[in-house]
Amino acid sequence: SSLQSHEQCSLEVVTCPSCVIVVRFRYLTLSPQCGGGLMDAPCRCDYLWFSEPPYDDVSGTPFCGHFPSASSPPVFRSQTRTLVLALLFSQMHKHAFTLEYTSERNRQHLTGKPVSGSMMGGNVSV
Repeated sequence: SSLQSHEQCSLEVVTCPSCVIVVRFRYLTLSPQCGGGLMDAPCRCDYLWFSEPPYDDVSGTPFCGHFPSASSPPVFRSQTRTLVLALLFSQMHKHAFTLEYTSERNRQHLTGKPVSGSMMGGNVSV
């Protein structure tokens, strides 16, 4: 059955202040096309939308398509400690997706080297 407009179901995940959220798709079946219309944008109809408040306007990422498939499964890694996962749909689904999310420490790997043979000071690159 088809709905008149998009419905939305969302989940907000919050982790520790020094952590990020990693989402791995195990199953996804949300068609990137609908109604035979033009493909002017990916994920036009039913899709998952990941965003990171308060940066919703610039952090949004859509996910649609089919997995398992020949390609590797999508993986999303947040930049912040808060992630909103929203399913936007215009038709009912028996099984739209299965995903797994985990929290990981937000680590940065730094390397250093002495400058001009001096033991004082130095450059650090990320």
